Amino acid sequence: MKLLNTPITVEADGHILTRIYHGNEIITVRRRLDFWRLQSDWWHKEEVRTYQLLETDSGILEVYRDGEGRWVLARRQD
Repeated sequence: MKLLNTPITVEADGHILTRIYHGNEIITVRRRLDFWRLQSDWWHKEEVRTYQLLETDSGILEVYRDGEGRWVLARRQD
C-alpha cells in the first residue's frame, strides 16, 4: 500500500461510507472490509483515530477520521 495521508471529503449512510472525494476523483465504496480504533500515547492525550479499510471502484483504500472529525486517505493499494 502507498502512504498518502491526504485530506478527503466523504459521503456516508449512517456510519457506512458510500463515496470519497479525493481531489478531482470521485470514488464509490463497494464495501467495508475492516475497521478499528487507534489511540497511541493515551497518557499524553494523543488523538483517537477511527480507521476503515475499504473496497472501492478504485482499489483498496485505508481511511481514517481524526479526533476532530476530519477524514484522511491514509493509504492506497498499489
